[in-house]
Amino acid sequence: MQINNVQTPQQHFGMALRVDKGAAKELKSLPMEVIENLQKAGEELKDTKFFHVRVDDKLGAKIESDKDAPYGLFNNGEYFANRHGICKSAGEIVPDDRILMIDDAHGSFAGVGRYVPYGETKPFYNVWDWSGPCEKVDNINTLAKVAKILDEAAKTKYAQQVETLANEKNTQMKVSGAVDKLIDTFGE
Repeated sequence: MQINNVQTPQQHFGMALRVDKGAAKELKSLPMEVIENLQKAGEELKDTKFFHVRVDDKLGAKIESDKDAPYGLFNNGEYFANRHGICKSAGEIVPDDRILMIDDAHGSFAGVGRYVPYGETKPFYNVWDWSGPCEKVDNINTLAKVAKILDEAAKTKYAQQVETLANEKNTQMKVSGAVDKLIDTFGE
């Protein structure tokens, strides 16, 4: 049976490394090694679909995602998110399902925290490793690595969502066909 007109979750494609144009002056004052790292990160991220890295005009850097990018716990190759993290709220540490604790065999970084500031259209993610937060252009390699990990997990979740929607549509079509047949056969 062929299924036509299946509505799938919206998927956006865009640049993987986004550098604000206002950063040009600040970037020109950096060592060539940092510029080469940015170029390398852009090349490494060229195939990402949901998660990207943005460098702002003050050389701050964060992972950015499409608004509806799949997000959650995952097990993806050598990297896995084995638990949600914690955050501080009113002086207490509380669970937060918007923070993923990502581990690998080497324990090279610990977590990704999602936050959605008021007025922003795209969620941003803070990343931290064992030494502290990664939020500067100097951390571009770590941010690119985490963006790729999150993107691979998002692609898997996206494929699962598409399959679920296709199965639901298929079931609806079978029910609709059976009801039509029932009415044609026994309807008055």
